[in-house]
Amino acid sequence: MANYTYFFTDKAQRNNLLYTLYIVAVTVVIAIAVAYLLALHLRFVKSRISKTIGMLYLLPRFVPSMCAVYAMITIIRDSGLDRKKALCI
Repeated sequence: MANYTYFFTDKAQRNNLLYTLYIVAVTVVIAIAVAYLLALHLRFVKSRISKTIGMLYLLPRFVPSMCAVYAMITIIRDSGLDRKKALCI
């Protein structure tokens, strides 16, 4: 508890906390502005760059499923389940 008391009563620590909160607020405002402008650009401009950015935006949706498929292929191949299945057919 003494550490918390020191942290919130010491002037230097309070200034560090306020500076950190200021940096966070500025970063959030800049990120929201850039995201809003990018969204407007993607929505209303029909250019090759906006189509490319839109495609890159959708790419992360498919990565987890592709990783899962690759993992299953690797597991089945290493354990020989596909060879056992081929022998049963």
